[in-house]
Amino acid sequence: MAEMQSGREKIDNQYTDELVPIDLNAPLCSAEANEYFMNIKEELNQIDRLVSDAVNNLVINFKYISTLTKSHHDMVLVIEKMAAPEGGKPILELLEKQMVIADKIEQELEMAITSLQFGDLVTQLLAHTARQVEVLNMELQRIDRLSNWKDRNTTLQGIHEDISKAVNMADSKSKRKPVVQQGMQMGDIELF
Repeated sequence: MAEMQSGREKIDNQYTDELVPIDLNAPLCSAEANEYFMNIKEELNQIDRLVSDAVNNLVINFKYISTLTKSHHDMVLVIEKMAAPEGGKPILELLEKQMVIADKIEQELEMAITSLQFGDLVTQLLAHTARQVEVLNMELQRIDRLSNWKDRNTTLQGIHEDISKAVNMADSKSKRKPVVQQGMQMGDIELF
């Protein structure tokens, strides 16, 4: 899509007004800049997936823990009744079932703790992404201060090159990505 923009063209020390077509679909920056911003977008999508996975797992874990706790409570009530020698089931069998339930509760609590630890990973990834944006912003501001964009002597190509330099500089200053997890499957997180 092209739009017309009023422009002034200097011909023999005289200015003539004419309409200059602007391609609105043309990229505003280089492939490096596009890749840089795509990486930021991918990291933000990764954050969304990690948080969603962690929250969904927490909901599942705590619902199951609730069920196990209720079952455990019911089992304790049955054992209490059996302490009076009028019961029919052997106490050892009920205690064994209670131990299985207690083990399951412990496993679910460990999984819930793992889900909570994803909050730390999300914080690291957000800090990294914010740093990338901050560095790019500083580089673009530096180039803007040093450039002569405002005196119309700079071509659009020159502006694109300056933006590409800013992106390359920001990318070179960027530290390695602190989080590599893509989801919350078991084994995807190191416990600390």
